[in-house]
Amino acid sequence: MFTSANPARREQFHMAMKGMGVFASESVPRSYPWDTLPKDAVLVDVGGGTGHITMAVLKKYPHLKLVVQDVESAVNVGKKVWQEEYPEAVEGDRVSFMVHDFFTENPVKGADAYYMRAIIHGQPHIDFP
Repeated sequence: MFTSANPARREQFHMAMKGMGVFASESVPRSYPWDTLPKDAVLVDVGGGTGHITMAVLKKYPHLKLVVQDVESAVNVGKKVWQEEYPEAVEGDRVSFMVHDFFTENPVKGADAYYMRAIIHGQPHIDFP
């Protein structure tokens, strides 16, 4: 679906992934001691789609900084979602978005945490046993 030539279908896919993450967005803020990370610690959401899961982390732990990485279509939808749902994070430079192919070396070096969840699905070029 990420490779669909139809922009409306790509956006529909990213919004569906956001909807599927409702339960994770409730549990992830409780699943790690985020409060032990220092002020302005960087969390990278690798293959994060719209950043909907880590948005919940940032809402609970606003001392963090977040980089959401994914394909361009997901990043574009993510920017809209954040502007609508958590504009103060966007305006306060607490979140940034980066187009990145997670099969290549990550350009963000030395982040305090890297978060990866359900990113290996839908990869036709991988031969799973």
